[in-house]
Amino acid sequence: MSAATRIGLVSPSHLASNPPLVKEAEALCDAGFDVHVVSGQNHPITDRLEKSVMAHAPWRTHRLDFRPSFSAKLSRLRQLIALRRLRRFSSNVVPLALARTAHSTTIERLAKAARSTESQLFIGHTIAGLAAAAWAAQRSGASFAFDAEDFHTGETDAVLNDSAQHTAIRVIEETLLPQAIYLTAAAPLIADAYADLYPLESKPISMLNVFPRTNAPANPVRPTDDGVFRLY
Repeated sequence: MSAATRIGLVSPSHLASNPPLVKEAEALCDAGFDVHVVSGQNHPITDRLEKSVMAHAPWRTHRLDFRPSFSAKLSRLRQLIALRRLRRFSSNVVPLALARTAHSTTIERLAKAARSTESQLFIGHTIAGLAAAAWAAQRSGASFAFDAEDFHTGETDAVLNDSAQHTAIRVIEETLLPQAIYLTAAAPLIADAYADLYPLESKPISMLNVFPRTNAPANPVRPTDDGVFRLY
């Protein structure tokens, strides 16, 4: 019997704060794929919640520590320098490497960890995940795909009001999205927005960011004693 195709899911976010990634990992495992999830951890409270997700996970996890450290400060310094360069960039052609550095301090580590999974397909979540998945795929001779959880170029006030941050995301998206073997989006209007903005071969497939009602508890859930506020 041949080995199952290995798929690597890549996101800088906590598993406990990224339901679309967890839902995708479970669906791929149910379909018979060998799934490896590369994710980040940077918030102690969310880290505690992660244990309940990992306790029943049928996939393998590779968690990267993005909490404050000396190396994290150096990465942040490189990011600030890259953002400053982008604000002064006069050319319309911005190098992808500069955009990656300006966008997130997590991309290089995510790409390295993803590549170590030896996956045949990498699926990115968030822009940092897209950049890391594409980078890992390029170095591994593999393919990559992307799940747009939001319309990222219009996602936050910071992106809308800071030309450097907006440019970094735009360069990553316009360079990599046409190279992805497929694209999914969390809602139809997100799919429409990406199809209107970039020259894609086909519009992203809408995969609604919700769970079946059958997964909902029959009655209201009582507050826990761990002091953590959960909002859905």
